[in-house]
Amino acid sequence: MVIRVGILFFYWLSSSVWAATVLKSTFSHDVETDQYSLFAEIKIAAPKHLVLATLTDYKNLSKVSPLITESTVLKQHSPQHHQIRLVSSQCILFFCADIIRTQDIRIINEHRIEATIIPEQSNFKQASSVWTLTTKNKATVIQYETHSVPDFWIPPVIGPWFLESAMQDSIIEMAEGIERIAIQKEQP
Repeated sequence: MVIRVGILFFYWLSSSVWAATVLKSTFSHDVETDQYSLFAEIKIAAPKHLVLATLTDYKNLSKVSPLITESTVLKQHSPQHHQIRLVSSQCILFFCADIIRTQDIRIINEHRIEATIIPEQSNFKQASSVWTLTTKNKATVIQYETHSVPDFWIPPVIGPWFLESAMQDSIIEMAEGIERIAIQKEQP
């Protein structure tokens, strides 16, 4: 049974400098499998090649979001295949935890990035993410989809609600960060 705790919503960010926009976002939690899922569609006012360069600048992902406290490349198998470790700090009311994601990331092409968690080196039982980039009127639209089963305690009842709120806030911060850094890459 999936409890749908998110609905579609539209945001215009109020920043006068950045025009990043969360076009759509849904969040759900499957109580039986404890799987959390998020889908977001984000519009970034920057060319796709710069957005891709920002998303794949793994050593500097902490500049994209203030929640990311560590971003390390562990292995580079090829220019399109990396193993990275991300650590972020998350709090739900009084409960705070370091979220550790060691991921196998593959750049499939200039439109798609896929990430799969390495459970033994993370605090997730399983997780996967897909980033799909398309160009629309000189902007880039990112479709981001992730499914994860945490291997850490989340407070029951209110935990999923707070997690949804935190993930929605992080999407906005991430969109602004991606756009800010992509635009900086464009300037000489």
